[in-house]
Amino acid sequence: MVDEDALVGLDIETTGLDPHKDRVLAAALAASDGTRVLVSEDEVHLLGELERLVSGLAPHAAIVTWNGEEFDMPFLATRFEERLVPSTLRVVPTRDVGKYGRPLFHAEWGSRRHVDIAAHYKDWAQSLGVPWNLKPVAKAVLRVKPVEVDRSGSAISQLDPEAIAQYVASDAEITLSLAVRLATTLEPA
Repeated sequence: MVDEDALVGLDIETTGLDPHKDRVLAAALAASDGTRVLVSEDEVHLLGELERLVSGLAPHAAIVTWNGEEFDMPFLATRFEERLVPSTLRVVPTRDVGKYGRPLFHAEWGSRRHVDIAAHYKDWAQSLGVPWNLKPVAKAVLRVKPVEVDRSGSAISQLDPEAIAQYVASDAEITLSLAVRLATTLEPA
């Protein structure tokens, strides 16, 4: 059995998919003691605060994401590097390719391991005809109504800071809930 208090859901929102051209708009860390949300036009400040928050987590914490091996972790690592923000996040490419055709990365953030939970829900989602995406899986498994916004083009970057905060917090929280369910049942459904 996994210590649920050691799990921390992470989600980020960005201006696009290319970490060399786009930037991080928001990040959220959801844990058993609450959710911390960062939204800022100043990416260097946001990244510095994110590093500070992660560094304050228990050394044995596990950072859980949905599709973080393919997107969140390598995107963040690139942004930390390009913006010259010191970080203990380390990513190493694997030999695998993700759902969207991009390379997958093993990640550790200081002593904290990273676990991408998306793959654990793939077969379950497919067997029931549920799209293998965070929100449809969360709706089916958790019976929740996640915050949803227009994600086409640059729509997210046009949202006001409060809407972005609600959206990123919702995704981090449902990621954490799905991870807890996975950890406690050892099966997604």
